Amino acid sequence: MSSENFNSTNSERSGNNLNNNILYSHNFKKRGRTFSINLNTSYNKRDGESYTDYAEFDRIKLTDSSDRRFSDQFNSTFQTSARLSYTEPLNEKSQLQFTYNPSWSKSKSDQKTYSYDTLSESYSIFNDRLSNVFDNRTTAQNGGIAFRTGDRDNQFTAGGNYQRTKMLDPVLSPVRGFEGKKYFNGRTG
Repeated sequence: MSSENFNSTNSERSGNNLNNNILYSHNFKKRGRTFSINLNTSYNKRDGESYTDYAEFDRIKLTDSSDRRFSDQFNSTFQTSARLSYTEPLNEKSQLQFTYNPSWSKSKSDQKTYSYDTLSESYSIFNDRLSNVFDNRTTAQNGGIAFRTGDRDNQFTAGGNYQRTKMLDPVLSPVRGFEGKKYFNGRTG
């Protein structure tokens, strides 16, 4: 054996998840004409800390290295979305469906890692390579139209959707910066 590695990690984590869904649906007097709205929200939170000890000894190069680290972590995400749908009958077997799906989310992450300082006998040396802090916000708008026709045994659907997504993701650490992005997605099927 030319080298030996030793790893030890001790972690303590906690978290919670909260989700809900509300649906309202309405059938109009005209058969096949409907409207529905579906609202969703979710919140997730996780936090914790970990201690990692690492040591390596290379018998060929006669070198050794070690590192002791402490990481403090916090993550949270809040997301809300809606789906609005309207169907309009064209005849007994065909209908048009219009949909609109807005959504919004916010994510935060804060992970700070410190290496062990043997002089002060504490985890006090900030390790920027293993640390990050960011706050992401995303909004999306999705709309679509579909044509459906058929009966109980045979069905055909053709439609298209368009989505615009805007992401704001400032990086707060290790290097402060800001980057905004816009994405456009088109889909047919």
